[in-house]
Amino acid sequence: MTRFLTLAAAGVLTALSSPALAEGLRLTIDGIRNGQGNILITVFSEAKAYETLNFWQAEAFAAIPARPGSTAHAFPDLTAGPYAVVLFHDENSD
Repeated sequence: MTRFLTLAAAGVLTALSSPALAEGLRLTIDGIRNGQGNILITVFSEAKAYETLNFWQAEAFAAIPARPGSTAHAFPDLTAGPYAVVLFHDENSD
């Protein structure tokens, strides 16, 4: 079963006017129901790839173990955004 979660990341998806530096992206994920399966995170930098969910054109991807409540994950090598993030809780690897 797949369950969509809420992403709590104030200011994460805003564009910065500074040159592209490896500033990283840190996400906090709230509302994780249980510790089964993984949280799958995909980060997009291109609007068209995000709109069509073209995962082959994603900027970054991570699968992290689920933990009840909330968890965080960082993408330290990403430069200044903007980014769109898609994530979900895949409880049974389907």
